Amino acid sequence: APSALALGGSFALLLGAPGAAGAALAALCAAAVPWLHVKMIPAAAALGLIAIARLRGRALAAFLAVAGTAAAAFGLYYASVFGLASPLALYGGVPADAQVLSWRSLPGLFLDRSFGLLEVAPVFLLALAGLPIVLRRRKAWPHALVGLAVLAPLLSWRMWWGGQCPPARFL
Repeated sequence: APSALALGGSFALLLGAPGAAGAALAALCAAAVPWLHVKMIPAAAALGLIAIARLRGRALAAFLAVAGTAAAAFGLYYASVFGLASPLALYGGVPADAQVLSWRSLPGLFLDRSFGLLEVAPVFLLALAGLPIVLRRRKAWPHALVGLAVLAPLLSWRMWWGGQCPPARFL
């Protein structure tokens, strides 16, 4: 929930026409996302790409200044704690289960018999049914970019046994 709020807040600000203060707030929200989990780094990067494409002038400068400072602080934290300026230092490098991007993981996210999202909450089929309509819109690229950035890290994990976790926990 905190990741979704930070991601959604930054995204909403960037889709508007923020001034320098709004752009700085969008950058702060985007910068908070990787601190919540390293799998959200591509989503933060997608927000940065959207900012570069949509913002101009002082708003872009404010976004880049805040985001750059936050990225440097993130790297310095990992360097000081783990000796390497990479969030993967926490795991001792890329975990074995995450070394290969596998499209076989996507069905498990949705269809796992015990913890798959569609098995437990079939109402999400309505969302999937509406996806083509949204993507046909001319200005849907930011939505698609952020959606893919959130989904991409999940495709390398093949852990769908659930345990005490909610449905589609990685998504």
